Amino acid sequence: MGIHNLTRVEDFWSSDDRLRVEGVAKIMPIQRWRKLNQYIHLTNNRDQPDPTDPNHDRLFKVRPLVDMCNRNFTSDIYRPSRNLSVDEAMIGFKGGSLLKQYIPNKPTKWGLKSWMLADSHTGFCVQADIYTGAKGGQGSTEGLGYKVVMGMARHVQGKHHHLFFDNYFTSPKLLIDLVPMQIYSTGTVRPNRKGLPLNFSDKDKKADRGKSAFWQKGDIVAVKWKDNNFVHLISTSCDDTMRQASRRVGGQLVNIPCPDMVKTYNKYMGGVDLNDQLRSYHPVGRKAKKYWKYILWFYVDLCLINSWILYKLAVTDKPKKTYSQQDFRLDVCDGLVAGFTSRKRRLSQVRVLSAIVNQENVGGHVLVKFQGRKRVCVMCSRKKRKTDSGRPVESTFGCQQCSVNLCKDGCHAEFHAISE
Repeated sequence: MGIHNLTRVEDFWSSDDRLRVEGVAKIMPIQRWRKLNQYIHLTNNRDQPDPTDPNHDRLFKVRPLVDMCNRNFTSDIYRPSRNLSVDEAMIGFKGGSLLKQYIPNKPTKWGLKSWMLADSHTGFCVQADIYTGAKGGQGSTEGLGYKVVMGMARHVQGKHHHLFFDNYFTSPKLLIDLVPMQIYSTGTVRPNRKGLPLNFSDKDKKADRGKSAFWQKGDIVAVKWKDNNFVHLISTSCDDTMRQASRRVGGQLVNIPCPDMVKTYNKYMGGVDLNDQLRSYHPVGRKAKKYWKYILWFYVDLCLINSWILYKLAVTDKPKKTYSQQDFRLDVCDGLVAGFTSRKRRLSQVRVLSAIVNQENVGGHVLVKFQGRKRVCVMCSRKKRKTDSGRPVESTFGCQQCSVNLCKDGCHAEFHAISE
């Protein structure tokens, strides 16, 4: 379903050829899909602890999946590149949940927030944790940003990686504490953070574009650079090397001095954004009322993207010269389905037992009695008609040409009058 992004789930099984997706409809009926979607669970609800317990896990519904995915993401199967980025990723959700966040400067403003560590070159997700709020035990005397980065860094320590993060996370203490873990880091920083030079936050409005100033204390180098506005960064990996940056001034491109630290940060900070971009192309999730299903679809997408990246790196003899994520997802679908279908009736196998009342036959659409059990009448389902007991209306009759079940009394003519 991530390949065909239809508005309604019912459209995959639509009788309208312009909407119907045969690759989905022939595998199982919509009723079976709804039941599978209804009963899917990742934990036993009977084991759920008391929500009033201070140690209650707000991710209890998905905890086995989250732990399994993060454990596999950091296994020896994939060795991340030197440059990694830490940032937040949003899972779009507007329902009711204590985990829901509002971030106005994000494209997806409402949703569940995930902290992510991703490879800056490929977008491979190395670690992803759902933010559960202050009651989830994610607070810290050094601030939430500090604890998030330190938690992510433990999975890649001792390998001389270079982490990049924005000013929400960056502080001098964080960079200092990452050095003993053999991790270098660079990030934009808020100029009023504790431990920075006193004149670091001074802003000379008359300063020329391209002007910069450097400070160093121990392993940390700080830079203040004037672009359109002042940019502040600190790093334990970059020095005071200067390069050139192109800017458009008065309709012409001009080169201005630019610290190498700024160029390096802009080049490698986008790992999580790259993963978000890949995840947005073919999302598998469907609209749901339960928040935990959005987390389920989020990790399914992460697994598919990581698998596609691994496949491209490991397999040299690919089926196509340009093997896209869509091609990979289609091959995964073929492998999972493997020719299975739960449908016992095919259009070519329909046996006409009797032709019913001539007046019901509309424009070549013959009302017949199908072999096998009753199925839900398509027209009654559209009109939301129910039996006296509140159950869907079922019929053994239907249209031979359209291969849909319809009630003998009126629904056949009504269905094809609308279709015509």
